[in-house]
Amino acid sequence: MEQERTPPAMKRARPSPPPQAHAADAEDRLSALDDATLHAILARVPLRDAAATTALSRRWPRVFATLPRRHLQPPRLPRRGR
Repeated sequence: MEQERTPPAMKRARPSPPPQAHAADAEDRLSALDDATLHAILARVPLRDAAATTALSRRWPRVFATLPRRHLQPPRLPRRGR
């Protein structure tokens, strides 16, 4: 007599945890800083990296545009013969 095989019982899927806040809804501590503090931070990073911050949010292009001018000076090289 052939016995019919029953398929193994399928496991039930676990319920997913409640959805967490989206990244846009999460607390953004960096954007909570005032412009003067952000200027102080951006003044200490290389100019290329400071410019790249404009992609972070809608506010950052304005922060970068209002960054006080950075004076770029060529490096001082020692004179020859001295």
